[in-house]
Amino acid sequence: IAETALKASDGVIPDERLMYLWIKSAFRHFFNNVQKDPAVMVEGLRACRQLLAYLLREIGIQRERILYGGPVDDTMLTRLVHFQLGRSTPSVQRPADLDPRLVSDLRIAENVMGTIVGAVAGQEEATCRVIDSLVRLREGEFHTSGAGTYRYGSFTEARELAVNVLSGSNARQCRNDLYKYFLEALRLQPQGEVLLRRCVREGSRIADSRPIAAGAPVFVAHGWAMREVPEPDAFILDRARENYLQYGWGRHTCLGQYVSPVIIVESMIALLGLQDLSRPEPRPGHRHHPRVAQSHGTGLRVGVAVLDGAGDPALPIE
Repeated sequence: IAETALKASDGVIPDERLMYLWIKSAFRHFFNNVQKDPAVMVEGLRACRQLLAYLLREIGIQRERILYGGPVDDTMLTRLVHFQLGRSTPSVQRPADLDPRLVSDLRIAENVMGTIVGAVAGQEEATCRVIDSLVRLREGEFHTSGAGTYRYGSFTEARELAVNVLSGSNARQCRNDLYKYFLEALRLQPQGEVLLRRCVREGSRIADSRPIAAGAPVFVAHGWAMREVPEPDAFILDRARENYLQYGWGRHTCLGQYVSPVIIVESMIALLGLQDLSRPEPRPGHRHHPRVAQSHGTGLRVGVAVLDGAGDPALPIE
């Protein structure tokens, strides 16, 4: 697409705001632009090219510093550059069987770019979906009792756990329990429903399906798979770990499994500490009900204030 081509003047070192705009634009096109809106596509592709150009330049800079013994921060990018040079870092051992093709400049840039795009933009949507599930739990949309011997969750318990953390009471165990609420909330309102993959082996089958040709696109409905469990509409906290596919499974498990639960659980704690947590009414012109949590007209920003100790977690804050 001609509009996405970069000129020499487009190569810039981004500040925090510009980096965020690139990430949001890229995410919006690759994950949300189902209708293939031309304007969204051009903006997203240009952002990707600008981000890629910046990362490739940064890889070159960091490689020179490593080769000449200069100071280098310990980051994902610099670790991969060390691996490219056949070196380990003080904190990470280079895998002995690492294929050099996996640490070319382009592959390093792609890995870093994919990680930051998913970690920032994907994180925001997942947080909103978790909070939305918890509000739906309070409204009675999910079952909280049944014939089985499961441990069912409740909004009241989730809020008590959050308040305990904020008050310093048994915080470690309460965070562990809130992690279970996080997994179940995101199972019921998954961020993604389907993954697009390609068949790599001629004649492969999925269960009793007909043979699939190599190279054929395969839609992996992991969102639906998470509902093929006992009592799929119940909010159950002690399901087996394999029932949760939000981060994929096996070799393709997302790196976010180590980062996003920490951030989302802390957001849950801040928001559940508020009184009267509810979704706002849709504003005029909104085509969809916004998945945003708020209390008395305030949103996520207030939750951060509570987490910083700028208010009583049991009281509404305006």
